[in-house]
Amino acid sequence: MALDRWIGLILLGIFLAYGYAAWFTMDGSLAPFMRRNPIWPSTFPKVLSVLGILCALSIITGLEKGEAKIGDIDYRRLWDYNLGQALMLLTMIIVSAIATGVVWYLVQVVLGIFLRPLPGFLGG
Repeated sequence: MALDRWIGLILLGIFLAYGYAAWFTMDGSLAPFMRRNPIWPSTFPKVLSVLGILCALSIITGLEKGEAKIGDIDYRRLWDYNLGQALMLLTMIIVSAIATGVVWYLVQVVLGIFLRPLPGFLGG
């Protein structure tokens, strides 16, 4: 199976889990007066999960490529690909970490609003 189909399969699993959370777990904790509203807080996650599942299925079935033949990555010609662009994209992790740190500093120190330094699943 081609790499794009594997990525589509991973995305399908993520969107199925996200959809399960949006459809079955988010609405149980709503206040009684909010259950009569036409739009709930889980409406947008429900729409995102359905659209994500449809996009992942189109990647898996190859509908996004049209009539073009789907090929695998040729690992013998790996240096012919744009590896520089891919590596520069990975350095965006550093930029996002710096931006997160700056926002945390501004909220915690400058504004004086307490934020946990780590999320709950990381022991914070």
